[in-house]
Formats: sequence, C-alpha cells, structure tokens
Amino acid sequence: MRTKRAKNYVLGQPGYPVVQMYTVNVIEQKLTYIQENPVKEGSVFREEDYVYSSALNYCNQMGLIHIDMLN
Repeated sequence: MRTKRAKNYVLGQPGYPVVQMYTVNVIEQKLTYIQENPVKEGSVFREEDYVYSSALNYCNQMGLIHIDMLN
C-alpha cells in the first residue's frame, strides 16, 4: 500500500491487512512477532541465531544488518 507521504515505499504486502504502528506497544509486539518467526518455523533454536534478525542487536551484540534501536 502506498501513501501520499511515502510514495516510494511499500508499507505491507498486497493481500494482507494494513496494521498501523501508532503506539510503542504495537511496534514492540510486531518486532517480537517478526523475531520469533524463525524459531517457531524451526529454522533456528534462538531468535539471535537467525542471521537476518535484529534480535542480536537487542542482545547488545552486532547483527549482520545495521538497525536503529527502539528504546
């Protein structure tokens, strides 16, 4: 879905409902969900073991991808 403010960015995938990230709690909930997916799928044992996860950054280690931390 494209918006007027972010014409060059995609905010979600076609066919999936759009979820507005309007509170810190909602953002943290979605971040946790994303980080837990590889564990639930059985790809890794811990969230920090998934190479493309930001979970490592939240464990005070350097992950593969640079992220801006949520406080």
